[in-house]
Amino acid sequence: KAEVSWRPDEADGLHPFPFADGPITFEEKSGRRAVVSKAEGEPRYIYFSVHDGFSTGEAEDVIAEVTYLDTAGGRFRIQYNGLSSAYAPGKWVRLEGSGKWKKVRLILKDARFANQQNGSADLRLANDRATLVVSQLVLRHGNAHRPR
Repeated sequence: KAEVSWRPDEADGLHPFPFADGPITFEEKSGRRAVVSKAEGEPRYIYFSVHDGFSTGEAEDVIAEVTYLDTAGGRFRIQYNGLSSAYAPGKWVRLEGSGKWKKVRLILKDARFANQQNGSADLRLANDRATLVVSQLVLRHGNAHRPR
């Protein structure tokens, strides 16, 4: 698979699920159905499993696009199965509170989805001090394969 994606009404190779440190709800927010994570005092997570057919079996750069509601305060990032860690940290995305839907494109370096996170997840959206509202997540293979 060249691409996997998730929206509340259509999943193609990506599936969110709740876990003990990742309680989630599905709600209508600003005109869109979305998955919601509320970090009230401690970090919370939205866990995703990635279809096994997406992984090449090698560490590679993966492009992630997250469509999120820009709520007030806090930040989020992707933590993913990487070559060196089950929770390789992506870049933080700051929530500025505009109330608008935004899309961010992130590069996941040396990703290797191997079901190593809680609940056998491949990645999670780490939510720090925010209400994180996500309406879409897309993963695509990057251009550069890195031989090991």
